[in-house]
Amino acid sequence: VIFWGKAAAMSREKAALVAAIDKCLDQKDSTCQVVATCYQEIPSARSGVIRVGEMQEVMVSCARSLGLPPRFFTSNELIFESFDLNGNGMIEEDEAKRIIWKLLQQKRQEVAGRRPMKVPFSSVVAQGYSVVKELGRGGQGTMYLCTKRSWFRTSK
Repeated sequence: VIFWGKAAAMSREKAALVAAIDKCLDQKDSTCQVVATCYQEIPSARSGVIRVGEMQEVMVSCARSLGLPPRFFTSNELIFESFDLNGNGMIEEDEAKRIIWKLLQQKRQEVAGRRPMKVPFSSVVAQGYSVVKELGRGGQGTMYLCTKRSWFRTSK
């Protein structure tokens, strides 16, 4: 019984972590703004770049701000080398954003596999179009001439 309780607690913790990661990945602009804010908290960032060691501070601050565990963004020097786009040995703000984004994606895959694709579905009618006529058919589908209903409303 104790084992089952621990497993259930781990499962809840894992689900909460996955939800937090997915939230960060779903809200890219917001996540990038958090990274920018954490980056700018580093005193040397005023010069436009920070040292690799300071990037660890940015990662801890980002994890805290994003609601992730403090050591969520554990990394080694190799990740920094692959994102040092201009080869100057320093991390610029855009490079920091790319590092955090890639680490979020990697950690999501490690913890719970790839994210399911979100493909929005909507019908022609639901989007406010009406089908005028069929234009042609082929092996890959059918082409229709449609009009947006609201474009042709006449006022009474």
